[in-house]
Amino acid sequence: IFICFFFFQAEDGIRDFCLSRGLGDVYKRQTLYSVINLMKDVKNDPSTSAKLFAYCQSIVEDTPFDTTEVVAYRAVNDIISHNKLGTLAFITPELGKFSTVGGLGVMVDELSQGLASLGEDVVMISPYYERNRKGETGYLAKDNIKHVRNIDVFLGDGKYTCGVHYGQILGVHLYFLHNPIFFPAPYADGDPTFTVKQMSLIAKGSLELLCQIRKIPTIILTNDWFTGFVAAYNKSGHFGDVFKGTIFFHIAHNLEPTYEGRLWPSPQEGTLEHIYQFPAELVMDPYWKDRVINPSRCAILCSDQWGTVSNSYKQDLLNNSPLANILRRNPNPFGFANGIPREIRIKRIKDTCGGTLEGAYKFAKLKLQQTYFRFEKLDDTIALFSFVGRVTQQKGVHLILESFDQLISKYGGKIQFIVGGPASNKDPYASYCRGLMIDLANRHPHNFWAAPDEFFTNGTLVNAGSDFGLMPSLFEPGGIVQHEFFIGSTPVIAFKTGGLKDSVFEFNSKTLKGNGFTFEEHRVGDFMYAVDRAMAVFHDKKKYQILRQNAFDSCLDVEEVSRAWDKEFYRLHNRIFVDQPLVEEHSKRILQDFNPKEYKPEDPSEKAADISKEDVLMQKIKKLMGEVKENKLKQVTFTYRTSRLPKPKLVQLCGVFHNWDQKKAVTLVHNYITNTWSCTIQLPPGEYIYKYIVDGEWVIYDEDLTTNDVENNLNNYVIVK
Repeated sequence: IFICFFFFQAEDGIRDFCLSRGLGDVYKRQTLYSVINLMKDVKNDPSTSAKLFAYCQSIVEDTPFDTTEVVAYRAVNDIISHNKLGTLAFITPELGKFSTVGGLGVMVDELSQGLASLGEDVVMISPYYERNRKGETGYLAKDNIKHVRNIDVFLGDGKYTCGVHYGQILGVHLYFLHNPIFFPAPYADGDPTFTVKQMSLIAKGSLELLCQIRKIPTIILTNDWFTGFVAAYNKSGHFGDVFKGTIFFHIAHNLEPTYEGRLWPSPQEGTLEHIYQFPAELVMDPYWKDRVINPSRCAILCSDQWGTVSNSYKQDLLNNSPLANILRRNPNPFGFANGIPREIRIKRIKDTCGGTLEGAYKFAKLKLQQTYFRFEKLDDTIALFSFVGRVTQQKGVHLILESFDQLISKYGGKIQFIVGGPASNKDPYASYCRGLMIDLANRHPHNFWAAPDEFFTNGTLVNAGSDFGLMPSLFEPGGIVQHEFFIGSTPVIAFKTGGLKDSVFEFNSKTLKGNGFTFEEHRVGDFMYAVDRAMAVFHDKKKYQILRQNAFDSCLDVEEVSRAWDKEFYRLHNRIFVDQPLVEEHSKRILQDFNPKEYKPEDPSEKAADISKEDVLMQKIKKLMGEVKENKLKQVTFTYRTSRLPKPKLVQLCGVFHNWDQKKAVTLVHNYITNTWSCTIQLPPGEYIYKYIVDGEWVIYDEDLTTNDVENNLNNYVIVK
């Protein structure tokens, strides 16, 4: 590895390769870390960064004498200390076993635990609902989560008190805010005034809690519309400069129009600004015909970054969302697929399905046929298809139900369908499906099973014992269910949408690649054609076994998901993401202890016996750093030209050299003679990506060089030599 020290000569004659004090714009006081952080190879190459930190850790941890006064030691320690990310705080309306309603609660729970396992300091804040899904109260006590304090939260119409309950699970610090009036149950029904108070209380209460426990996060992650007011309270100055250094990151788990959290206050209620106490234009689009409070709009406008649960869904939002105009204001939104903890799920399958992974499929399929279709023995000539989830229009369950009579006739009764999930009579779509479910179950008791009044509880058996999983979702931002099927080696039939496009791939009988079957038109005929292709492979047992293996291999581990999100957090905070397994691998190759008796000096006249401990450390430093080079800042001019009318009122430059922080963007000066906008900044040698901001819109300038970053976002770039 080759790393350079950088010298800065100040007018007072001080030279120090760790810190230097200079004058004016020419000499800057810098740490070694800030210089290394600009090096492309260190930031972009996992092996190089891992090797660097392996050496640094070796020096800091394995040097047996006091080195605090050794400048070189301080330089290396500076690299490690400055690269720490700090606290990550999640604020979420639902969480794991405590309050999960959909995929959000599962994703946040497992992502936070995955980040904690990577060594991050993770705080989770969520409502403590008066009753959980089972109608229980006091359910936190089962996990030793106890009341530790109360906090007062001041909204526009008065003071509200929340009890704070704290506990720790798998390295995550869990804080729950309890107010039985406003947090009776997840997503409790209420008028706009009630819902606005809920959102204001969780938002302002979470920030107040962080202040009181003196935990100011590096990044605060809000989740979906219910937490949409959090960043607004910071942006509008309610907490002064307390969170000045904090990045607010909003995760949009589902941003379809019906999931934005829109509220239509009555004329008597007005804007309800007197409750939330920040500018109404943050939550209300003045150009919309109706007066609508939109907390998702507020979250996107006020947050520094946004992301979602798959790259495909990110692109869908940028292209088709009603909020696309404000979503596009961020130059590099983040998207990454959901995953599951593979080893935990494998253990669960083994424990449930006979003790071995190899025998789980036939064991589970037999149990399913016995339990739901009254079979005594396994009939492996019948293909078993399963759906598990809520019966809603989003899930596209009607395609399964409306196609069943034709499919059972076509395949001579050699198919079985399980539709596991409740269907509410209150929802017209679910009520329609409910009628079909009851009718089919009555007419085909040995081939169709559904219980629309019950929550389905045999998910592990279905994941391992089905021949095909069914996911005909009309839209699916990320999806976790497909990976639950994959870990059971079950291929999936899915509509090609959102996160399913990124994870379910058509099986090719010639190349033997793919983990399922997809359809692109949300119609019964297209769904049935996908089932036909699945049945053809099912009857070819050799190919079907390959398909099941492909499905198992394609299950995405939450560890990989956590690493991807963690890497994004490091990028946002201008830190170097370090791959710890690679660090450990490199550490094994490093000579941990230098023996002075075996030390061979470069100068033959020097006697080994005269080598001091400081000399030993310096030799280690020299091995790491290589040689000294002088760093010179270069003047770089950026020029933007456009012929569009009307002319831009404001043109700015923002890029990696500003950590993509629009607040630090440089304003370009307009030359009326040449009709160009330009600015000059100083940069060290290297490659830099950037964009222009024209009247608030991030744009690419076609006359400058362009490149795609790791997330496939197009940027301009410049090479400074």
